[in-house]
Amino acid sequence: MKTEKEFVNKLELKFKKYFEVQREVVSKCKKNRIDLLLTIDGKYHFAIECKIPDKKRGEEIGKYIKQAERYTTAEWEYKPGEFVKAIVLICPPLSYSYFILNEQSTIIDGVELHIDRHEELHDHHSFNGFLGVFNIGEVRKKPLGYQFSINNKPVFEHKIHPNGIDYTNVHIANYEFMMDKLCNQ
Repeated sequence: MKTEKEFVNKLELKFKKYFEVQREVVSKCKKNRIDLLLTIDGKYHFAIECKIPDKKRGEEIGKYIKQAERYTTAEWEYKPGEFVKAIVLICPPLSYSYFILNEQSTIIDGVELHIDRHEELHDHHSFNGFLGVFNIGEVRKKPLGYQFSINNKPVFEHKIHPNGIDYTNVHIANYEFMMDKLCNQ
């Protein structure tokens, strides 16, 4: 994938089956623009900030987090004149691909290798908890789908069961807890 736009196009195709999808949504204050605003049933809103999946340097990662954190205080234009708060997620996730919690190190053929505390597709990751301190979460892959996770708590998940049936779920208690936190910051 060469551009962020191509990455967002791919995500839109994935999400539009389960969400009402809006692109490049502007905030009420007109100072922010989120790549995707996803909505379920007109009441569950997720704002996704996207960056092209590549080898980011530390400064770029810091700017990515800072930008997403700024968006947590924004209200997004869901419909003309109607603004909503939304849980802010980043995609691609930084957990595992960029940050590991070194649980164990070993040397193989003269190369030091590090083993993360969790498997790549595990429900939890230490860096997801780190991001939760900034009130942002991640779109994370799962073995049979994906989930929106913030502070190591799922707020939405999609699974495809081995029998082929799609399953989606808003974790209402986690969603409401995070929205209350966002509205009171």
